[in-house]
Amino acid sequence: MCYGPIQPGNSRGIGPIFQLRSVLFGVLLSAGPIAVLGHGLAGTGPVFTGAILAIPTALLLLLGDWRAFRPHICDLLFAGFVLLAAASIAVNGVPDDSKDVFLLALSLAAYPAARVSGRDLFAGGTFAATALIALVGAGATAIALAEQWTWNHGKPLVFGVFDAAPTQFAMLLGVPVLMAACSGKLTTRQHLIVALVAAAPAVVFGASLVRFTFAALAVALAAAVFFRPAGAGRRSVMLLASIVIAAGVLGFAARSHHAGILLHHLATATDLAPIAPDARLHLPDPADAGRCPPIDIDNSIAIRKQLYIDAIAAIPGAGLLGIGLDRFAAQSCIKGFTPHNSFLQATIEFGWPAGLLLILLLAMSFGRHAIARARVSAAFRFASCGLVYFSLLALAHGQISSDLALFLLFGYAAELEAARGEIVSARMLRPSAAIV
Repeated sequence: MCYGPIQPGNSRGIGPIFQLRSVLFGVLLSAGPIAVLGHGLAGTGPVFTGAILAIPTALLLLLGDWRAFRPHICDLLFAGFVLLAAASIAVNGVPDDSKDVFLLALSLAAYPAARVSGRDLFAGGTFAATALIALVGAGATAIALAEQWTWNHGKPLVFGVFDAAPTQFAMLLGVPVLMAACSGKLTTRQHLIVALVAAAPAVVFGASLVRFTFAALAVALAAAVFFRPAGAGRRSVMLLASIVIAAGVLGFAARSHHAGILLHHLATATDLAPIAPDARLHLPDPADAGRCPPIDIDNSIAIRKQLYIDAIAAIPGAGLLGIGLDRFAAQSCIKGFTPHNSFLQATIEFGWPAGLLLILLLAMSFGRHAIARARVSAAFRFASCGLVYFSLLALAHGQISSDLALFLLFGYAAELEAARGEIVSARMLRPSAAIV
């Protein structure tokens, strides 16, 4: 991970401030799902969404230990990215939907919020908050799924509106599952309990045709197994992972008709099968007819394929400060869509240097001693696995103005390196060291 000065002392949480930090961390990770639930259950609007993002961030910044802050390489990389993003917006102008600038600012503010809030954000408050919201979200999704089981659209519209909600709730479910997998204190029985509780929502989300999120979670759980010392609960974590992923696959298989449609979509997107004659086609604008093919708008694979083609083609013309926030959506073959890949979007809209800094920030957040440190500390293990998880999600579902969780994990990983209580000495890096 990023290398900086490790301060002496002990920041282990005692008292209400520590507990509040942990809960706020969980609320921030749950911000998107909370906004969906608030809108669906209470008719809340953008003001509520903004408050869910801004208030926890402001409190974490206010309660953070600024006196112990010492900047290091990750902080410099992040600051450079922020400056380039701001310069790009200043030069290219504010996007038509100006609220995306506000959302971007809040997403970026998650980095310093986690950076100064201490290593003990990996704690019960975060686990409880994320687990609770994920379970409530699973209940709302299950109701919609029961009503829309045979609908051709496939993914249920939660509250009759949000077809992206099942994916958001499934992403959140991965957080408490990963926390349990990374813990050095849970017994096999406790891992089994977490797995069985998580299995029910996993079935619901699998039946909601959430796919890539389970793939990303499987990779992150495999990392959690790998990062544990040999014999230190690896089998129970493998059991946890197997149950949760199998539950998602079972849910997916339960809707075999829609699974068959998705397989046909895959064949269509890879040119192994023709587009179905009854497909709902998005026809390109006349000016784009020469370069843009018709796209089945119910085929998420074909949509992403075209977006990636358009994004890669746009990189050479991005220049030093990019084309501006949200400008890609007006230039792609499918108007109104971002690249669905945060790293590509940053490179195109903020410029090559910004994209490079974001990739370097990800690389430096792991660092050369990531494996050794993750094997002696549950906090480091969660930071590493969390970065694996959210980075993979950013490759398929990312939108730079809404990637709060990714920047939160960046800041958290950086804080662990400079944390006052997390002293990783040469003695701790030996394989025989005890798990924290």
